Amino acid sequence: IPNQQAYEKTTMSGNWKGTKLNGQGSIYTEFTDYTETEMEDNHNTSGYSWERVEKLTVSESKGNFINSKLDGYGNYETYWKLGLMRIDKEEPFKGKEKYVGYFKNNLYHGKGKLYLWSNGAYYLKYEGEFRNGEYTGSIK
Repeated sequence: IPNQQAYEKTTMSGNWKGTKLNGQGSIYTEFTDYTETEMEDNHNTSGYSWERVEKLTVSESKGNFINSKLDGYGNYETYWKLGLMRIDKEEPFKGKEKYVGYFKNNLYHGKGKLYLWSNGAYYLKYEGEFRNGEYTGSIK
């Protein structure tokens, strides 16, 4: 039976109206979830070993907010790491994405640029129009 757990840490700063972020501000979030599974292992003296899959996602949003959602000009950056740990072996996968442009209701909307991380630097994947979080043209 797998053991699954998740936790989230969020920090919000900027202009507030009641309990919602309104105007210029930023939101920083760390989210971690993992699953542990006991596996049969004929090479281990006990006959069993554990496998743990963990995913860490860090995101940061900066710009204009309406009711705690990006709306207007801003940027969003996310980083993730997926790790598979089995006995003493770790196989990490890392990724990074950055968007700079306009938002509507927390989605990419209007003119913007989408960057991906590769070989230690960002490269431009798409520049142009976005509608409801989706790009409307061709990818580079």
